[in-house]
Amino acid sequence: LMGRVESRAMVLIADGAIVEAISTGGIQFNTRLLSASMGKTVAALAAGKAVCAGHLKMDQRVDSLLPGLVGKDLGAATLRDVLMMASGTTEPTQGDYVGTLPQEVRHYLEGPGNLE
Repeated sequence: LMGRVESRAMVLIADGAIVEAISTGGIQFNTRLLSASMGKTVAALAAGKAVCAGHLKMDQRVDSLLPGLVGKDLGAATLRDVLMMASGTTEPTQGDYVGTLPQEVRHYLEGPGNLE
């Protein structure tokens, strides 16, 4: 299977339990990896479970959950906006790739900051 896909790590799960963890290229179970866009999938899954459990509402504003965003463009976005990547904000945020120095990009992609 690993020879037919581009992934370098895979976890097989059955009935909620890990059956097997497979990796190639020297990746071990405790190797830290850059998540890239997987974070979007995980965030969407977590948000969906929270909505279904009644903990969040799709039209709930972000600043009602994160008081540090009160008065900011992103704070006015709803959970629906964020999940659709349509917050409407034009405010740069810390860690944004726009204006990031090459050494900062290397820190996040190759260095110790790759999971932060």
